[in-house]
Amino acid sequence: KEDYEGYEGYIFSTANLAINDSEDKKFNLVQNNGMFTFTKNKLTLMANLGHNWNRQTNYDGYFFKRYTFMDMTEEKVPNRNGAPDYRQNSATGFGYVSADYMFNEKSSMSIVYSPNINHNRTEETSTILRTTSDEEDEFVQDSRIHTNNNGHIVGVFYRNDMNRIKFNVDFNYRLSSQ
Repeated sequence: KEDYEGYEGYIFSTANLAINDSEDKKFNLVQNNGMFTFTKNKLTLMANLGHNWNRQTNYDGYFFKRYTFMDMTEEKVPNRNGAPDYRQNSATGFGYVSADYMFNEKSSMSIVYSPNINHNRTEETSTILRTTSDEEDEFVQDSRIHTNNNGHIVGVFYRNDMNRIKFNVDFNYRLSSQ
């Protein structure tokens, strides 16, 4: 159809459950996504956006080390406060938005923007029991890492297929921060 008009889209969401006996929340993965397209005459607009949230928790970490020359052992024991050994929360936002304009049957221009935003937090807590021939000592190792990685991409595209002359022009720019 020469002057088509219309729209379509969808929304999608899913949640995964962890069936366990721990006291933390049972949701460990949530994904949301939506897409929408609108076309009127020579203009098409499109958006596809999504979000993921993920949680990982581990209570079962274990290790045992023996230092023979120092007559010492180290063993991972359950954390006294009931805290998990390992916990990771991550969230990601992603998608793209684009516009496409058709000047005529053989010539068009498009603009695209695509963000990608990531936030990650990892916490590790280990209670270590150190034993020598003389004494027994307990200490806690704690590690916390927070990262943010954000990226943005912009693209402009021109396509031309007129008579004998055919050419495409592309411009892409990427910005990434950590």
